[in-house]
Amino acid sequence: MQRKNDAVIGILIVIIGMIIALAVALCVLVTVKFRIPALNAAAIEQPSAEGSVYEAVQVTNSYDAFSLGAAGQSSQPEDTQTPAAAEEPQDVTTGSEYLCDYSSDRQLTASDMVSLNAKSYGTFPGGRSLARMMINEIYARHGYRFQDAELLSYFSSKSWYTATTSEMSSVTSRMSSVEQSNIDFLEQYD
Repeated sequence: MQRKNDAVIGILIVIIGMIIALAVALCVLVTVKFRIPALNAAAIEQPSAEGSVYEAVQVTNSYDAFSLGAAGQSSQPEDTQTPAAAEEPQDVTTGSEYLCDYSSDRQLTASDMVSLNAKSYGTFPGGRSLARMMINEIYARHGYRFQDAELLSYFSSKSWYTATTSEMSSVTSRMSSVEQSNIDFLEQYD
């Protein structure tokens, strides 16, 4: 009887090991298939000491749409050259002016990202990723005036966009916890 129990336990351990191996393989496959890059530590939204205001770290190639000085004041990125305007991406599936019209209403999921990445958007300003543009869209919904001319032009073409401030702290203070959480989530896909 003891031998039979030991054999069952051994089989269960092998099955659990196989399930774990399959899960890891699936994660790798999804990452490669959808070209989900590793988390870019240089472009992460870093919470300030208070933990409620998100400050962007400036990247030397102006990859981010915004940058902040030490005191939370916005500053012009060093690289201000503007390449020729790219075609205006728009979700051809729904015709919506938003990349993700529910990113301010509910928490985004990995399933949402799979669905959104499957859509056709064209080319984003500066070759930015969908996740980065979704982050920028959340800021744009609160009236952030982008320092990057391409991003400002892109969002200015949207009927809902009104640039009201270049003060990042003003914009982040108006964001809901859902929006702040979605920014953190989207950073994983940027």
